[in-house]
Amino acid sequence: MKQRQYQIIAKEIGTKIISGEYAIGSKLSAERDLCQEFGVSRPVIREAVIALEAAGCVEVRHGSGAWVVGVPGNRNLESVSISTAPSPFEAMQARIAVEAETAALAARLGTDEDFKRIEECLLAMKSTKQAKKDENFKRADHGFHLAIAKASKNTIFEQLVADLWMLRYSGAVSEFVFDRVESSGWKPTYKEHHDIFAAIRRRDEAAARDAMIAHLNGVVDAMLKSTEIQEMEKVKKSIDSQRLRFSVGASTSKAAAAAVQDAEV
Repeated sequence: MKQRQYQIIAKEIGTKIISGEYAIGSKLSAERDLCQEFGVSRPVIREAVIALEAAGCVEVRHGSGAWVVGVPGNRNLESVSISTAPSPFEAMQARIAVEAETAALAARLGTDEDFKRIEECLLAMKSTKQAKKDENFKRADHGFHLAIAKASKNTIFEQLVADLWMLRYSGAVSEFVFDRVESSGWKPTYKEHHDIFAAIRRRDEAAARDAMIAHLNGVVDAMLKSTEIQEMEKVKKSIDSQRLRFSVGASTSKAAAAAVQDAEV
């Protein structure tokens, strides 16, 4: 089975730990240097380091970097990264592309019944937020996005949204990233979801698309910030460039929307 890029990098770094190039107690090279060494993006390096941390090989210390704390899997590199699930950053990139268009389609094609279903989820998010019941908020959040997908009247998009949501719970790296996001204190806001619904209800396709993109970009920012492995200031400077890497801009989204409209019969 073909390995994912971050898995390959994790095993290469693991090999360096085994060889002693990175001794226990030493610090891995800076994130930017690792990107240049392996010719990959920062999210790939972060996912590789997270895989090594999940295997007990390194420890990420915020504001300091990633430190070697053990040899990977008792010298078995296969234990470094055995998950075949897509990386969480890939999954978010796909979610932005797909859910931006489901929101636009929901604004165009959704029925009053669809809007009622979306609003019920939104109200559930508001009430659970006030009660500080995080698990109930998560379920309402999940239902909100699925309800929008259903309102798009496109069964393929509906299935894609359901599948992409499940990926956040699939694989050690994805679980590790979202655990980090939650432990950092970041949470999706009720207002972001309200803005999405308000645009859908007034049938403003462009605003619905943009509101969904803004919301999901916020998730990506939280993922980047919670998995930083360099000094804080250096990472902050990279956030905007990473957002461009993992976002679907409004112009691209509008082109995609036009393609969907042209394909309708």
